[in-house]
Amino acid sequence: MRTTLLGLSLLLASGCAFRHVARTVGEGNAEVRASVGGPFFSNLAPIPIPNLQVGGRYGLTDGFDLDADVSVLAAAYGIVAFDVGAVGQIYREPRGFALSVSGRGHFLIGVRGPDFRFFPELGVHMEGVATPWLVLFGGVSGLAQFGPPEDKPPVFVAPYVGAEAQFGGTDEDGHPHGIVLELGWVSPWEDSTSVIAWEPGYGAFLVHLGYRVRFGDGEIPR
Repeated sequence: MRTTLLGLSLLLASGCAFRHVARTVGEGNAEVRASVGGPFFSNLAPIPIPNLQVGGRYGLTDGFDLDADVSVLAAAYGIVAFDVGAVGQIYREPRGFALSVSGRGHFLIGVRGPDFRFFPELGVHMEGVATPWLVLFGGVSGLAQFGPPEDKPPVFVAPYVGAEAQFGGTDEDGHPHGIVLELGWVSPWEDSTSVIAWEPGYGAFLVHLGYRVRFGDGEIPR
């Protein structure tokens, strides 16, 4: 159980829910999303395991969102794994550049044994519009690990880049939809095998494929 919790903690911390949060959703609006993928590891099963994650956001104000995600993979191992946090808008242009910061806490609870872990995370997120239907984004998040292994850093860094295709922009109800592809890296230049046996041997390559839809009574920022 302890090894499984350690592995899933870094899996979640590296952003297994894609971090396309550079633009807040707007006061009274919401976002629902799902993603599959993440870092690939081999010591929980003989083949790499993608993580299925579901989550969403809600806009308390035009520039401040509440955000949360739940891991479906963790539940299969008898672990309650979720994160909760907030996203704050720093700068935005309509259909242009946007910048935000986020803070969240990752919680892992072993329901089959007395084990609990908490990992705080801070992130910076950016996006820009390439075409009327294609958005490019990127950023970096850092996860603090209390009591890191000997000779290992207390913070695991995860930079990422990605793109979102917005098919037609809206559906008949005016709800923006998007398909997201995200690529990233966790703990670059560090050998992560002290936490879990990653593939390849240094850090971990991340791939996420996701879908999101935004809706609400107010105007949804684009």
